[in-house]
Amino acid sequence: MAKKNEIVLELQKKGYNLHGRKMICASADGHSYALMLADGVYSELQADVINGGVDMEPAAVLDLADEEGTNLIGISVHCGQCLSYARSIMELAAKRGRQYRIVMGGMFTALLPGQKLPTDVQDLINETGVYASNDFAQQVEFILRG
Repeated sequence: MAKKNEIVLELQKKGYNLHGRKMICASADGHSYALMLADGVYSELQADVINGGVDMEPAAVLDLADEEGTNLIGISVHCGQCLSYARSIMELAAKRGRQYRIVMGGMFTALLPGQKLPTDVQDLINETGVYASNDFAQQVEFILRG
């Protein structure tokens, strides 16, 4: 709660407000802390947040967005699946013929072919069309551009 309050205060001082924005927040894995943090920050900035919970598969996230009538999605990642998740959700979106605005936060590392250690894949995620950033101000600016 203290971290959320600190982030919200900083963003409010900069004049950020998400009133009128409806978005889905979900975690791609079983971790809930970052999901609760993002949900809390966006909600405090007056976004209408629908929390999809943890362990949300890409198709389920898109289904929820469709059901709720929004194309704005926030995804939290932690367990190394960030790049494959970004690729999968964008492929599914293309198959549906829908444009979604997806922001991702969390651990942007993955094991790439030929690598023995996890590699930073934030740029590769951004290349998919998913906006990857752990800076809430940048995330909010992305949301406001849509």
